[in-house]
Amino acid sequence: MKQLLCISLLFGFSISSFAQSQTKMIIEINKSISKEIFTDDSDQLYRSFNLAVGPQFEKQWGSIEIKASYIMSTADWPNNFIQFQSHFLGGAIKYVIMNKDKRFRPFIEINLFTEIATNYKDGYLRLYQLTPTDKAYDNNYNNYNGGYSSNFYDSTPFLGKYLVGMDVRLSRNLNLGVAVGFTKRKMLYRTKSWNSNNADKVFDDLNNYPTIESRPNMLELQLGLKYSFGFKGSK
Repeated sequence: MKQLLCISLLFGFSISSFAQSQTKMIIEINKSISKEIFTDDSDQLYRSFNLAVGPQFEKQWGSIEIKASYIMSTADWPNNFIQFQSHFLGGAIKYVIMNKDKRFRPFIEINLFTEIATNYKDGYLRLYQLTPTDKAYDNNYNNYNGGYSSNFYDSTPFLGKYLVGMDVRLSRNLNLGVAVGFTKRKMLYRTKSWNSNNADKVFDDLNNYPTIESRPNMLELQLGLKYSFGFKGSK
């Protein structure tokens, strides 16, 4: 909720600042890949599809784009056989440097999202890597007291993307975008241990366990297309 409030306030301020600009509408689609960095004990990897729409305010020195966005994100890892999907809603503000007559235009962009749905609620996560798995960890492997242990996915209430890139004009209304940046996720999960006698009741009391927060730092690469169009009578 706090993330959506921040997005709304930022959008309102930007629109009021550029109300007198030449305005177009844009439709943008892109695909991206995010890989966890700065850690030795986790290898989270996500692929995402993003659809965004919103106004573009043109000035002589550049343009501002304010977009409402949807993301479908899937977790990826070696021997991928588990379908992990998350759906996000949010928004983005993008500042494109230099005027529209330039073919190559650098940009900076900030995206804020929150998860609205997932098919992996309470799904198994590995104990140390926090990546999806199809089974719990067997404690007997390390000569513990027997039984099983696992992390369980809860939600991703925050996803932030901070990008720099280049807009390349392909035609009057079509642009190619290439970007690289830093992604921050706030993922919540639960940890539970149980013995083999309670194997059929693993999920019954899972909500009684506190959520644990993970904030992986990720490197993102993004490639997309943007189509812009004006309104009848606009300058």
